[in-house]
Amino acid sequence: MVRYIKLIFLIVYLFSSFYKNVFSLESAVHRAEVAKCVNLSSLIYNYNPIPENLSSLALNVHKLSLIKAEKLEISELTIKEIKPETEKKVMLLIKNKNNSRMKELLGYCIQTLRIGN
Repeated sequence: MVRYIKLIFLIVYLFSSFYKNVFSLESAVHRAEVAKCVNLSSLIYNYNPIPENLSSLALNVHKLSLIKAEKLEISELTIKEIKPETEKKVMLLIKNKNNSRMKELLGYCIQTLRIGN
């Protein structure tokens, strides 16, 4: 009987540590996505030949992503580390004038920012 109780406690302990690690990993991924959204929206908003409707959407996403980044305590360093990767992709979209893809990415950011609210 004592063996079964010990086994049950061991199983509960293993599952609790597993879930704890899964949630921290999920949180880290979400924080990285929010940092990408900060960079993405900033780059799109600050680039001049972007259509007005896309520029205003980017501004709104940028404001929301900054609020979310502050709420999640994402540092400026983290945002700067992710910037080169995001910048390459966004500049290619801007150069090709792929406004529909940029709008789609901003929509993805809006969905990402809604998580956890």
